[in-house]
Amino acid sequence: MFSQRLDFIMNLTNTRTSSLAKVAMIDASYVSKLRTGSRKLPKDPVFLYDMCLYFVSHIKEDYQKKVFCDVFNISDFPEDEKTATMYIHKWLLNEKPDKLGLELLFKKVLSNSGDDYENHVSEMKNVQKVQKYYYGIVGKRDAVIDFFDVILQQKNPTTLYLRSDENMSWMIGDRAYTKVWQEKFRSVLKAGNKVVIIHNVKRNIDEIIRAAAEWSAMYAVGSIKAYYYPRIRDKVYQRTLFIAKDLVALSSISVNNNIDYMLNDLVFDKEALNALRKEFDNMLSLCKPLSVFINKSNVQSLYDIVKNIECKDFNLQSISSLPYLFTMPSEVASSLQERMPNSFIKRARDNMYKSFEKVMSTCSYVCVVQSKETLLKVSKGKVDVPFAYFCNATGLKYTPEEVELHYEHLKYLENKYSNFKVVYVDEVIDEQMLFSLGDIGFLIAKNTGKNVVSMFMEENIVNACREFLERRIEKYM
Repeated sequence: MFSQRLDFIMNLTNTRTSSLAKVAMIDASYVSKLRTGSRKLPKDPVFLYDMCLYFVSHIKEDYQKKVFCDVFNISDFPEDEKTATMYIHKWLLNEKPDKLGLELLFKKVLSNSGDDYENHVSEMKNVQKVQKYYYGIVGKRDAVIDFFDVILQQKNPTTLYLRSDENMSWMIGDRAYTKVWQEKFRSVLKAGNKVVIIHNVKRNIDEIIRAAAEWSAMYAVGSIKAYYYPRIRDKVYQRTLFIAKDLVALSSISVNNNIDYMLNDLVFDKEALNALRKEFDNMLSLCKPLSVFINKSNVQSLYDIVKNIECKDFNLQSISSLPYLFTMPSEVASSLQERMPNSFIKRARDNMYKSFEKVMSTCSYVCVVQSKETLLKVSKGKVDVPFAYFCNATGLKYTPEEVELHYEHLKYLENKYSNFKVVYVDEVIDEQMLFSLGDIGFLIAKNTGKNVVSMFMEENIVNACREFLERRIEKYM
């Protein structure tokens, strides 16, 4: 409750995390954690009154005063600064829920007001839509969240153009913040927005592994086109450029990987946006695709990849939320085919099963899969068939008996092939599959719904993803 109210009043007063931290004489990262709810307010928050004083000093516009009055159910904004401060102070400390949810507050006020107030609300939502400045690591974190928020306010989806070779500490250095930006980004993708991204593949291996961990779930959605610059770059200057087409851009430059106190610009001016987009396009023209997308229209590519593994001496590894199509017993595939006769799930299974048998003649393979008990519990007995969309069988589910047969067949295959090991885990695995294909590449796939497979072949990324997967599998062994 406190975190939601703090976030609300900071948005209302256009307060930056760094500014509030300076007033309260506490660390900016601590303010961020209070705002996201990852840290609870202490029992005696001596800094809170100073924060409230600051908020009151930034309630100057009529629309802000109107919202203040509506929150506290009073007719007029207090003339006395101390009175207004106490209103906010008590409200932030009060654990009782607001009579009207904060997310509905603007709608309520707007519905009871005239055009003049509507214009003020519009002004607040479009605050400083020319240029806005943020500083250092905390400022960059705030700027990224504001960047996403502008996109999420739009009715229609757009395309995002993203590139950054700056120090990644702003993104992955604070786990609470990492969780916040990931949720924001997932919301952006779920809203139908597309992404074109230029990745920096020249980072050190640990940074790439961390990035692989953070981005794997994003790629499984299938809305990201990834590229990379293949040549050596000057490492003196680093650049971040995030653009939402015709909406907003985030721009920053740092020197020698030092992002402390560096300026981050949030840009809204249309002419400036066009100039920044031209810069991005110039960089993109020098890049190569980092991943290949495989969807229903080019699913043959997936079979070709599997065939390329045949007769190779690779160490294969994978993690999946569902048992694999290529380990499905024939009788289960036949049963599924009968329930959906227009699909080709039996044919797809048979082709991949034959390839699997050939692969196991030369390769070693460790696969991690959710335990049968966890899968049935999470799915409430309605287990999706892996890659059903690719097989023209969207919505097809296993029966509990078919799930049982599939897991029994996994044990049969493990006994048949000494170089095949299955690890069953009780924890919930995201609805995706991660698959290391030796030197050929690395697959990230969404297991359910509209299946999309991202195939990565750039050496640094493949090695980092493989290392990330190995570390994760080791935890289960």
